[in-house]
Amino acid sequence: MRHCAAILPVALAALLRCGRAETPPATRTLPPQKPELLHAKGPDDSDDRNNLLNFAHGAVVISRTGEVSLQNSALYAIDGDPATAWLSPPHEPGQSLVFALPATSRVRSVGLRIVGPTYTHPKSVDFELSPDGRSFLKIASFDVPENGSHTIDITPADGRFIRFSTHGANGQFVRINSVIVRGELLEPPAPGSLDGCWSINGVDASFTQRGAYVMGSVAEKNPIALDGGSDGRFYRFLWIRGPEYGVAAISVTPDGRHLSGTLWHEEAYDPFLAVTWFGEKRPCGQAAGNAVDVLATSMQRNGRYVLYGLQFDAEGRLVEPASAAMLERLAGFLRTAQKVQIEVHELGQAAPDVVGAVGEGQLG
Repeated sequence: MRHCAAILPVALAALLRCGRAETPPATRTLPPQKPELLHAKGPDDSDDRNNLLNFAHGAVVISRTGEVSLQNSALYAIDGDPATAWLSPPHEPGQSLVFALPATSRVRSVGLRIVGPTYTHPKSVDFELSPDGRSFLKIASFDVPENGSHTIDITPADGRFIRFSTHGANGQFVRINSVIVRGELLEPPAPGSLDGCWSINGVDASFTQRGAYVMGSVAEKNPIALDGGSDGRFYRFLWIRGPEYGVAAISVTPDGRHLSGTLWHEEAYDPFLAVTWFGEKRPCGQAAGNAVDVLATSMQRNGRYVLYGLQFDAEGRLVEPASAAMLERLAGFLRTAQKVQIEVHELGQAAPDVVGAVGEGQLG
């Protein structure tokens, strides 16, 4: 059997492809060879990149009082995507969302961004800060301006949890694209382990973690198999459910008790958003492992596999202890594969490709 693959670590992407072209069956639709190009014309997300409440930096939704649906949940107020938004239930503008920061932080300013007409704005909002998620101190409160975006400086304060509350409305519901918290981390982020059993949206789930590499399963009627790993801040996955497939991301609180996640069909591209996950750790019962080999199935169906289980440091160097399990997994697969070609390029940026050959059973 011939195999094709692609590797996308934190800052690098390595595409493993067959050395000779192979015409796929008529029923097989290959994903874009450079899926990062899908994001080239996305909205400006510069305001979210230095937001401490950014899901990709390790922020987690701890609780929320309400949302219109899981496709417009509280996670979309911190997902770093300016195009997505949290929506309150109709005629219930007074809501509270509690978020965990990636680590203890010194907060210097807070704000929000709403993209849309004024009838989607709340009348006012409050921000509260807590060191433990139980006792909160109000640090800011303001009326929402007509343009829907406002950030104010506060007296610097330290904490780990933010409670954001909305009051009143100009229409039937309120909409928030981004809740913004700026400042600096007072300690390195240390996301909790996914290893063990969880309840995700009320459904049993389990994960096995070895270093940065993670495999998991969500026991829906048609189970979801996941395969991925940690970049040191949060987790990224490939998932397969029957004929469906896509990518997913999960953030976990440092104490390993809460998680937030989102799934996309096929590629991490806004129109392909599927659903959001909210989970809590629970004791393990008889948790089932993956019924699907995500690596082999992704290669067979889609011609590529994403090595999210490789972890790199800030200088782009491979963190070998954390990456060992992923490398072992890849080596086992390559022992059964024919000759492949590796291309390395900067993820999401235009950069020259670096190409190399890998023989059977070798990592190169």
